[in-house]
Amino acid sequence: MAICLYRLGRGDYYFTIAEMFEVGVSTVAGITEDVCEAIINNLWNESVVNHFPKNEQTFREKMLDMEQMWQFPCCWSAIDGCHISIKCPPGGLEWSKEYHNFKNVFSIVLMGMVDAKCRFIWISCGYPGSSHDLIIMQSTTLWQDIVHGKILPGIAKNVGGVDVPSLIVGDSALPFQTWLMKPYTNAVLTEKQKYYNYRLSRARMVTGHKTIDPVTGERRDREVIRNLLQMTRSPPVRDTCHQATLIRNCLSEKLGREKEEHGVC
Repeated sequence: MAICLYRLGRGDYYFTIAEMFEVGVSTVAGITEDVCEAIINNLWNESVVNHFPKNEQTFREKMLDMEQMWQFPCCWSAIDGCHISIKCPPGGLEWSKEYHNFKNVFSIVLMGMVDAKCRFIWISCGYPGSSHDLIIMQSTTLWQDIVHGKILPGIAKNVGGVDVPSLIVGDSALPFQTWLMKPYTNAVLTEKQKYYNYRLSRARMVTGHKTIDPVTGERRDREVIRNLLQMTRSPPVRDTCHQATLIRNCLSEKLGREKEEHGVC
């Protein structure tokens, strides 16, 4: 257990840990794999699955927690992805290029959803590092179930004359849906739109810097990002949903009024 936790916590090389604990490299690798598998088998349901809302009541509880703790209305979870570095897969660069990401390292992608209490409620892991968040999201059963109306309850809150359903908040890489809010990406934003983006980012609890080149520290060109993440492989998704725009605009107005009235900073 100590060997596995040290590996997970520090990320040191196997041979370094082997020297520290005076065991073989293969022993460290075997212990890490066995303990990780045991952790998943014994704690997955308790630590992840059981936190996913199962009915209207649990959805309402999640939404209330998010509004009370992070002051974002109608939201029940936040979603984002991160890269987990791996060794170059077998087969050389030609065969492993799909795992080579925009940070110039090999990785797999972990995409997760968390609730207001920072608990994972859903996780997908294993897609190659070159995969864009949109590709991964569309490939999950979660996406299909939500699109086909199998998960989200038929509840809504009237905000400024618009019925706002239960929401997930994400970054700009994800598609704009009535149930998935993302930031405004206009070239010029109003003060209310800027404040909305701030509140949405705070509610997400996680931030990404995918558009920053890790070598130069400068923002990447849009087309460079699209090529690196192979975004052209993803099926087309309409990103100009009229109803989603109404929902985002009414939330922007609501949050803007709260700021003006000094209700929430």
